[in-house]
Amino acid sequence: MSFLKTAPFFRILIPFLSGVIIVVCFKLNTQLNPTVLLVGLTGFIFCCLNRSIARSYRFRLVLGISINFLLFGFGYHFGCAVLLKDKAHSVQVGASHPDKEVIALRLITPPASTSKTYKFIAEMYATEGEQARQKIMIYILKNGSSALLGYGDVIVARLRPEFIAPPMNPHEFNYKQYLANRGILFSSFIDSSDWISAKISRVNPIRQKGYQLRANLIDVLNERLHNTESVSIASAIILGYKNELGHELKQAYAASGAMHILAVSGLHVGLIYVIFSHILSFLHKIRYGKFIKALLMLFVVWSFAVITGLSPSVERASIMLSFIIAGQAFYKNISIYNSLAASAFFLILTNPLIITYVGFQLSYLAVFGIILLQPKINSLFYFKNRLLTSIWALCSVSIAAQLATAPLGLFYFHQFPVYFLLTNLFAIPAATIILYLGILLFSINTVEWLANICGLVLNKVILVLNGLIYHLNSLPFAVVNEIHISTLQMMLVYMILFLFFSFFMLRHVSYLYTGLIALIALLLLQIIETVGMFERKQMIIYSIVNKGAVEFVNGSHSTLLFDTGLLKDERKMAYHIYPNWWANNMHTHLLMNYNKNNMTSRLRFLNLNTRTILIVDGSFEQIKNSGRFHLDYLILTGNPKVSLETILIVFTPKLVIFDSSNSIKRIKQWKEACLESGINYHDTRIQGAIIVDLNH
Repeated sequence: MSFLKTAPFFRILIPFLSGVIIVVCFKLNTQLNPTVLLVGLTGFIFCCLNRSIARSYRFRLVLGISINFLLFGFGYHFGCAVLLKDKAHSVQVGASHPDKEVIALRLITPPASTSKTYKFIAEMYATEGEQARQKIMIYILKNGSSALLGYGDVIVARLRPEFIAPPMNPHEFNYKQYLANRGILFSSFIDSSDWISAKISRVNPIRQKGYQLRANLIDVLNERLHNTESVSIASAIILGYKNELGHELKQAYAASGAMHILAVSGLHVGLIYVIFSHILSFLHKIRYGKFIKALLMLFVVWSFAVITGLSPSVERASIMLSFIIAGQAFYKNISIYNSLAASAFFLILTNPLIITYVGFQLSYLAVFGIILLQPKINSLFYFKNRLLTSIWALCSVSIAAQLATAPLGLFYFHQFPVYFLLTNLFAIPAATIILYLGILLFSINTVEWLANICGLVLNKVILVLNGLIYHLNSLPFAVVNEIHISTLQMMLVYMILFLFFSFFMLRHVSYLYTGLIALIALLLLQIIETVGMFERKQMIIYSIVNKGAVEFVNGSHSTLLFDTGLLKDERKMAYHIYPNWWANNMHTHLLMNYNKNNMTSRLRFLNLNTRTILIVDGSFEQIKNSGRFHLDYLILTGNPKVSLETILIVFTPKLVIFDSSNSIKRIKQWKEACLESGINYHDTRIQGAIIVDLNH
């Protein structure tokens, strides 16, 4: 690729990033093994000392391999060092706090409000020292005192740090790993009586000013817009504050393909750059004006980044723009590829775990796709009409970004917005208007009548945008969902897109042949999965807090026996059950509520593939001893008020399963009965869902 010649940072980034990925993402070896680093360092030193090799064009490959080994080794060791440090912290905290203990906490984020608590990320400190030990997610019960807490406050609390639970159901989102990638391994609930304020504050002054200013600007939006939904959208687009966005609103924007305008990213930073670049263009006429403009532009860009919370996408865009601004000040042509690679390199140096952030991945892929693909796509059509030219330019940007991010979006979100082109035709201009109107509103807020007019216009624009988003979602086939692809399949899709696009642009037939081979490999993987699906016969007892769900799977068909209220809770279904359906291509579902009114005795006692299963729910009545029956599985669900000893008089199960709809107290009693009788048990609250293969 020609851009590599003008992008030295790209050459540095590729081997360095490869080393970090092997450790952080694949965890092939997290021990500090110096072999790779020593090989690269030895080769590099040897080449530098041997002048004939260093100057010889023939031996350039040896020097290149040595440098790449050296950079790969640095990335590998850098990732190892971070993971080993986090592991040491987790062992230290976990070992020293088996019970509740008094711990000093510094709140390092503003509060996020839930229905009953305020959620903070905090740093734990030893009570006798000042060294931070580990990050922890804490939930403080709401009251008058906790409402006053904010970023930087130090509290002393009595708590027990608990390891965050791993996924409890098949193919469930790994929230534990998600937080671990952000350095958070523990969580704890703190009651009102279990904490006091230390009356001190330890803050980063820049972040504190940013959070304070953002809070003040949100107050301005609340004052001028008078609409909760409009305020939440304006806060997200203008200030990057998404805590007030409702679940339904976020789902609508995600399904329509407009979620990117709610996550402050390169689009927003670029718009800020454009408007202030025009405002400060008069500085070009004075002496040293370009340097003064560059300093002011850097201040504006980074001020916006701080106010919006310094998200990875904003950091990436701000660093990249900083390189461009500095280059323009010194009259140099700046390679956008080099700026992109440099920003990624410095962000990874700051935090190697940032490569696991979905926003970071999507952001870089979108920008890379736009700068690489958009000019090629845009050149496919030519219009004499300026309006049509502008519309096609916007469409080409959307197509390029979608091509670059679609496989990753399918991998993480399991859906594809069909009308993304139509959505972006009005969503991006609307987001631009909202951002500029927001800046204008903040600037004129002291002029009451003018601020009210600006707020009224801003509110109308947001309401129209929301209306269009909801209307698009109501159209037939607005979104293709229930898609599940593996990591390997995602990589194959990217390979196919790259090879077919290369063939289309370069007309080299080798790209076409290789792309077809990759496509055949992808189809073979799908065929293998489909064949395996037809042979699948399983019983799954899910782990869902205070809910019961038992599923019987036969190929692509399943029968789900669910607890009252579970099916109405779309968020729990989407989090705990749908991912398994999508991953296993299960398309036909028989849903049955197994409460006492519509669950027959025939369904309580099942015989599947020579397996005998008894489901005991809340409607179970006293059993009269009329013989002794052997069971493979006894499932207790719905918190039935029965004594397990009574059941064991009649039935002898190989395994007793308690699902999460039962009370902790009752499960404890049943466990004691199992131990006394020598019967194995499985508690889904603690051990997670259980999957029983009915084929064997």
